[in-house]
Amino acid sequence: MRPAPSHTQKVLQLVRKNGRLRASDLAAAGVPRVVLTRMAASGQLERAARGLYRLPEADSSEHEGLVTVASKVPQAVICLLSALQFHGLTTQLPWQVWIAMPRGSHVPRLDYPPIKMVQFTGEAYAHGIETHVRDGQTAGVRRRQDGRRLLQAPEQDRHGRGAGGAQGCQGAGQGQL
Repeated sequence: MRPAPSHTQKVLQLVRKNGRLRASDLAAAGVPRVVLTRMAASGQLERAARGLYRLPEADSSEHEGLVTVASKVPQAVICLLSALQFHGLTTQLPWQVWIAMPRGSHVPRLDYPPIKMVQFTGEAYAHGIETHVRDGQTAGVRRRQDGRRLLQAPEQDRHGRGAGGAQGCQGAGQGQL
């Protein structure tokens, strides 16, 4: 008869399976949260963001910010300028990760990366979401499913602030639509 796996072994299995681990993921495994702190202090895990851990030897990519947001805010959908950059439709790198959330959602509180949230209702939120796996994490990225790529970067939002219209036009000019 094999002995039951220790808390450390359970955590390592979860992080190898998922790529990243949230403190809230431990409840289902019956592991106390203090185990994450101890494992991070001993070097077995690396703190990727507040409440988010990964293996120290895990590779990072240019989509690190998107993966962090997808891990911390699973209902968020990457959209607008961030989606254009993800799909290679712009050469600009947004300094914020643009996310879509259902109307009435509160802005997620993240230390890093900075986020810009827009709210959609009903079908506008649910339509055209593709899922992609990057760095072991699944993320939703908004893209039209009818053959046209995302071109939802308006010149200005309803408050008169610029929201990336030039980047959308750049993607259209490259024949990507």
